[in-house]
Amino acid sequence: GYYRLTTQWQGTAKSLDVVNDGRNNRLQLANTGNFSGQYWKLTPVDLTDATPHRAGSSSAADYKNVKGSRGQCSAGFRLVTVKEATDNIAAACNAIGQWDIVRLAHGSSISGSGYDCKVLAIDNRGMGSSLCRAGSSMTFWTGNSRPNSLGCFKDQGDPTGTGGRDLSGFVYNNNHMTTGSCISTCKSKGFAYAGTQFSNWCFCGNTYGKSGRANNCNMPCSGDNIETCGGSWANSVYQLR
Repeated sequence: GYYRLTTQWQGTAKSLDVVNDGRNNRLQLANTGNFSGQYWKLTPVDLTDATPHRAGSSSAADYKNVKGSRGQCSAGFRLVTVKEATDNIAAACNAIGQWDIVRLAHGSSISGSGYDCKVLAIDNRGMGSSLCRAGSSMTFWTGNSRPNSLGCFKDQGDPTGTGGRDLSGFVYNNNHMTTGSCISTCKSKGFAYAGTQFSNWCFCGNTYGKSGRANNCNMPCSGDNIETCGGSWANSVYQLR
């Protein structure tokens, strides 16, 4: 069907109208009447091949498929919004399975290429998978590989290295640290645990907790202040396998 577009200010007496002047066909508010220039149709579009309209769009490498999460994300993560998914539609669609239908934030969803990579703002169907965000990247965690938050744990040892540290396998720091980037680094190096500390440090290891629990993991991540990245001599620890 077709619709008229009116404003609260003018009410139904004025409608958005196309002035057919043969040149610019400009828009104006005009007296409402039975004119074809005042009949508007809302047409769905396929965003599969759309070019993201903002810089820094994600690639398929930023995504993995989250199976069995039933609309939930691990601690330190959150569901991706419709806007985030549509801004990166090609990468998200390439990363999920052809026939997957995946939960997004606020009851929305995104489907795989078998369903034309459609994003639905409202989808009441049950979902077995979720698209979760950690920091500036969006990540699908698959089955049991989905990281599990273990809590806050004390640290000690070498102030700039791994000697005596609770997570003593590998360490690095940067000013764009996020939970997701730390987890991805530790996971790629084959470690069982990852820990963020003091906003911009990441530690990896295969054991943790030798100094006991801490209660001061309260510092925002340097790469995303929505997230928490440990505290002073305290790791926010995640299990990777």
